[in-house]
Amino acid sequence: MLIKKLSKQEIGEVFEISQEQFDAKGWQFELFEEELGKPDHYAFVGKVGKETVCFLFFMFTYGIKGEEYNILNLATKSNCTNKGFATEMLNFLADFAKKNKVLNLWLEVRQSNQTAIDLYKTFGFEIDFIRKRYYSDGENALIMSFSV
Repeated sequence: MLIKKLSKQEIGEVFEISQEQFDAKGWQFELFEEELGKPDHYAFVGKVGKETVCFLFFMFTYGIKGEEYNILNLATKSNCTNKGFATEMLNFLADFAKKNKVLNLWLEVRQSNQTAIDLYKTFGFEIDFIRKRYYSDGENALIMSFSV
């Protein structure tokens, strides 16, 4: 899989993957566009041939552990799940973090998203705490972190 920066022309493909995976709980199209222009925000896609199979959005933050990357959004196309693409994106991010001397990654994940939680745990993320009623529908978020 080739991992490259997301271009404006690929936002539609990324939005389709998001809708496929998250339905109405996913980002709106405009949010994907806005992310491209924000300082210290990053967007990458994974491509197999010309097909976008996954995406990753993250941002640089200063947290309690120092400089960190906060994973904002990660998803894989439905017909491409369980093929290692999300893990490959996380490996890419860990390498990107090391090169930039950012030693911590963190994220929020819906408590009901067991597939994502399992992926993150397998990668080495640990649950730090629960944010009660974090999402607009009242669902809790698990805050997970990983030291690079």
